[in-house]
Amino acid sequence: MAPILSTNVRALITRVVKQNRYETRVVSCLARRQETRDRRQETGDRRQEDASESVGYWATTAVAALDLLAGGLTDLMHGRTAIVMGEPVTEVLKHLGYPVYVLTILGVWKLLGGIALLAPGFPRLKEWAYAGACFVYMGAVASGLVLGRDDPGTFIWPPLIFAVITLASWVLRPQSRTLGMSYPTAQQ
Repeated sequence: MAPILSTNVRALITRVVKQNRYETRVVSCLARRQETRDRRQETGDRRQEDASESVGYWATTAVAALDLLAGGLTDLMHGRTAIVMGEPVTEVLKHLGYPVYVLTILGVWKLLGGIALLAPGFPRLKEWAYAGACFVYMGAVASGLVLGRDDPGTFIWPPLIFAVITLASWVLRPQSRTLGMSYPTAQQ
C-alpha cells in the first residue's frame, strides 16, 4: 500500500506544482498589466499636470509681458494711462512727484523686460526681467500708497494685481526657463 500512496501523493504534488506554476504565471501577468496601467495613469496624470501648468504659465506670462510691452511703449511715447484714453502718464508722474524723464528710463527697461520674458532661452535674463517687473510694480504700489491717497483704485490696485500675475508667471515657469535649483540642498 505504501507505493500506491506515494504514487498518489506524487501525482497530487505534481498537480499542485503545475497548478501553482500556472497560478504564478497568471498572477505575474496580471501584476505586469496592473503595473503598466499604473505607469500609464501616472504618465497621463503628469502630462495633464504639465499641460495645466504650461497653460497657466503662458497665460500669466502673456499678461505680464503684454503689460510690460504696452507700458513701455506708453511711457516712451508719453501716452495715456489706458493707451487711448485716461490720464496722460506725464500728469500721473507729476502728481506723484517724479520728473518726466523717468518715463524714458522705465519705458526702455519695460520693453526689454517684456521681450526677455517672451524670448526662448536666457534664463538669467528672465530672472532679471521678473525682478525688474516686480520692482516697477512694487514701486508703483509704494508711490500710490504714499502720494496717491485721493484715488487708491487707480494708484494701488492695478500695479498690485500685475505684480501678483508676474509672480505667478515666475512660479509656474517650466524647468527649461529656470536657472536650475531654486533652493540648494545639502549634499549627503
